[in-house]
Amino acid sequence: MPATPRARPLRRMALAALVAGAFHGHAPAEPVTFFSEVTLPSGVDLAAGPYAFAQDIAAAGFDASFDTISSATLTLYFRDQSLSSDGSIGVESAGTPIGTVLDTPGFTLEDFSGVLSISPSMFRADGTLPVSLLPGDALFLRSVLEVHGDRGVPPPPPDETPFATVTQTYDAGGVDLANGTFAFAQDLRSAGYVPGLDTIVSASLKLYFTETSPGADESVEVRFDGDAFGGIVTDSDIFGPFDGTLSVAPSLLADGVLGVTLAQGPAQFERAVLEVSYRHPAAVPAPATGFLVLAGLAGMAALRRHGRGPSGAARGPEVTGSDQDT
Repeated sequence: MPATPRARPLRRMALAALVAGAFHGHAPAEPVTFFSEVTLPSGVDLAAGPYAFAQDIAAAGFDASFDTISSATLTLYFRDQSLSSDGSIGVESAGTPIGTVLDTPGFTLEDFSGVLSISPSMFRADGTLPVSLLPGDALFLRSVLEVHGDRGVPPPPPDETPFATVTQTYDAGGVDLANGTFAFAQDLRSAGYVPGLDTIVSASLKLYFTETSPGADESVEVRFDGDAFGGIVTDSDIFGPFDGTLSVAPSLLADGVLGVTLAQGPAQFERAVLEVSYRHPAAVPAPATGFLVLAGLAGMAALRRHGRGPSGAARGPEVTGSDQDT
């Protein structure tokens, strides 16, 4: 049966919705890096026994419903506690060996560290990584988990609340970090975000730098809102510009402002681009608008009743007396 003129627009609308849904579901994922830091200012003496803790990338904005993990590394920092024994420390995750951090041979008590590769399968569904340090003659000071993955498309909300994606650029103009730390702020409110009304789904910050010293390590440590560890942007092996994208926890942007502090180092800060996806509540008709709509419907109903006779049948034209005589 051929489509009626009224059915054709409906079919076109349905087809457009299917196409839009297909593109939304297959939008390209964006690379992003999640960081998690555990710091123990006084340290933990592993000579007293094993020590267990957890690294949480969910606190850095990781969402298992649309983010994926491709690779991860765990950097562990220790201090040697004995000159006569080996301070190497074995590392496990939920009973599975990860590796060993080797102590640096020497005749002084020095700090040592090691980088271990982490399999994505070791992460729990909530984005946490359980870590156990085996006993040894060392003091555990700090650990940094670096996770590389892809940020996918957020799932549609159950209430069909629309969400928007905005970007905001901070142009530093080439700040030399060799002179010290540098702090700045990104303000989403100027891009239309309304604190207390809108809900942030995901956020990421891309930082651009230029190397200033060939052969040196130009990695830059980043902190959010003063003391929250944001991550480390690592330079490439080729002298020149480098950049990195860090995940930002939505809770840090609840007030619409993100404070960023860059650590001192041999690099030049060029610019930062903050990208945020947030949900904006659907528009609700104002009370006055709803009253006008109801009043209009009531008026239409009254006019319709006025055009019908007592029996409900439509009333015909009135007949005048002269017409009756003819």
